[in-house]
Amino acid sequence: MIPDPYQPPVPADIGEPTFSRRPFVLAAVASGLTSAYWSVLTLLILIGAGSADLSPVQVVLPLILIFLYAQRAMRVFNGDRSAANRLIGLHLIGGLMTVMRLAAGGFIVLYVIKLVIHIFGALTAYWASKTQ
Repeated sequence: MIPDPYQPPVPADIGEPTFSRRPFVLAAVASGLTSAYWSVLTLLILIGAGSADLSPVQVVLPLILIFLYAQRAMRVFNGDRSAANRLIGLHLIGGLMTVMRLAAGGFIVLYVIKLVIHIFGALTAYWASKTQ
């Protein structure tokens, strides 16, 4: 059969599996949201620093978490499955710590938002790590 010269050429089937970027983008968004959450929380901690004693751990730990989540977001966005696996661990630890803080009381709205972000992040990172 002669192909129609007025139609665009049909791409040849190379046989490579299709690669979906959606789970990687969603995992990167969740990691970016977590980084943004920690940025806002750190800013609130620093604003409140004038009224209470502030330990160095309360400033340094959020800065480390901001860096880790932002770095993982960029690596996962680029399609790195190993970064998605490490991101699952970060979200699981963060979710567990959030549940512990939620059970202790405090400002519940912030902890619920954080828990939702961690659940979304862990699920999307798992989905990205299993994408073929």
